[in-house]
Amino acid sequence: LVRPVVLVVNNAAAIALAFAAGVFAKESAVTAMAVPLLAALLLPGGARERRRDIIVAAAMTAGFLLYVAVRAAAGGSFVASAAGDQLDNPLAVVDPGTRLLGAVAVLGRYLGLTVWPYPLSVDYSFDALGIGAGFVADRFSAIALVGLFALGLACWKLGHTVAFALLLAASAYSLVSNTVLMIGTVMAERLFYIPTIGLALAVAPGVDAVLARRRNTGIATAAIAAVCAA
Repeated sequence: LVRPVVLVVNNAAAIALAFAAGVFAKESAVTAMAVPLLAALLLPGGARERRRDIIVAAAMTAGFLLYVAVRAAAGGSFVASAAGDQLDNPLAVVDPGTRLLGAVAVLGRYLGLTVWPYPLSVDYSFDALGIGAGFVADRFSAIALVGLFALGLACWKLGHTVAFALLLAASAYSLVSNTVLMIGTVMAERLFYIPTIGLALAVAPGVDAVLARRRNTGIATAAIAAVCAA
């Protein structure tokens, strides 16, 4: 009895320290705390899996509290919006309605680059996106709306696994979307790396279903690999 308990404690401590290290490296890693909660709500499993989710959630919470304590001791606050700066983030200096419309357009750009990552840019600041006072919509706003509709339809058709992946992507994107908090930039590809993991997980069941219906999966697999390599 003692040995399993010690193993659980050791694993929980390792998770807590690893998660704390991740948040110290990049604060947006805190959104990973949604993983055990979403797993408990949406993924299949019995009592064993639910105990696992509770242990992981508790360990991640402990790691986050460790980060908060160290951050507070250093004189910093975890939750703080970046100061308004039209040069780096034009969304930070517009009214809330325009900010939300602009954020939708930025999401459309991210979704488009996820499907086809070209063209990329090292700098999206100031007027590079054409988003500022008076902005309502552009073609990327339409991409965002169509993309959200398609993702919602996939969630409805393919079930809880896809819902888990999409909510994981949404939670990861929330802190860098300039809707929950203002950050120091309007857009940067690096900010969408973690949300892309959720989107890739959401697509996986559909790809698997397509391949399962075909006798010769080698050609399809090679085609997918070629697209990913491109």
